[in-house]
Amino acid sequence: MGQHQNKQPETSKLQPSYLALVCGSPFAGGTCAQLSDQLQAAFEKSGTQVTRIDISSVHISPCIGCNRCAADGTCFMHDDADTVIDVLQHSSGLVIVSPVYFGGPPSQLKAMFDRFQPLFWSHKNGHLDKPCWLLAVGSGGDPYGHRALDICVASAISMLGYRLSHVQSCIHETVEESVQSFVHAGGLQFFN
Repeated sequence: MGQHQNKQPETSKLQPSYLALVCGSPFAGGTCAQLSDQLQAAFEKSGTQVTRIDISSVHISPCIGCNRCAADGTCFMHDDADTVIDVLQHSSGLVIVSPVYFGGPPSQLKAMFDRFQPLFWSHKNGHLDKPCWLLAVGSGGDPYGHRALDICVASAISMLGYRLSHVQSCIHETVEESVQSFVHAGGLQFFN
């Protein structure tokens, strides 16, 4: 899945604990992709198995709001959203690297979150026991910050049993500064 060397493992072959890394940018070669590359390398060097999802290289149709999923907890559309949901349901931790577009996520990442709607109807996981670390990336200039991104992520991931444990603002930071901040804040140890 995506352009990187880590292909989507078959669910039956997953180790008991692995980390999902979502690069939420629609731009394959941008800052978020570079930051995701470095974070993935750091996690793998520390011995953490990483499954990466790049929004720029998956095909996810937007939710059309038909509510068919309310009846049986599944979506009638079958595309990469099925694989993404499977990966996120089976991972023990989640890191999301997202650009900030007018305070919120880019539309492609939001489309992925909206496809979690079937999980809302069949939501049985009352415990948010899996951690998620959000890195909000941007060059700044939006006087309203990225609170809309934080709320959107927290709401969507809760359908998969994740809690938004940490939000790291990477506004006005270089990729190297963001990686240093992540490591200094204990990001690598947080998921072990």
